Amino acid sequence: MLRKIFAPFVLVLFLGACAIFKAETLDQKAFALGADFNAVLVAAAAYENLPRCPEGIGSDEQACSETKAVAKIRASAIVAKATVEAMENTIIEGKADDSTKQRLIDGARNAVVALQVIIPTVLPKE
Repeated sequence: MLRKIFAPFVLVLFLGACAIFKAETLDQKAFALGADFNAVLVAAAAYENLPRCPEGIGSDEQACSETKAVAKIRASAIVAKATVEAMENTIIEGKADDSTKQRLIDGARNAVVALQVIIPTVLPKE
């Protein structure tokens, strides 16, 4: 049941990841990645906002969020937010060369993908 509820969010996660591939300049890629991060946060928040599962009952049995899974998502989201913000702030300042921009984009993309990968793994298997 929970997988059916989250199917649209998971689709948004993977479609959002495609936006970065259409961007042409490094600045466009950076801001597309920022938009992708926001889409991933929507799915993370939807899972986190479910009521917590009662002790001894997992999300396989009812529509709820598991405390350990929420903690895992939060930890990954904190890292992704910090890397995306650092990337955006550096690019907005306009002082970074292309090599620095690319490294920041790569680091932020890795953090966003790490968060993106966690979300489907915490959903129950039906």
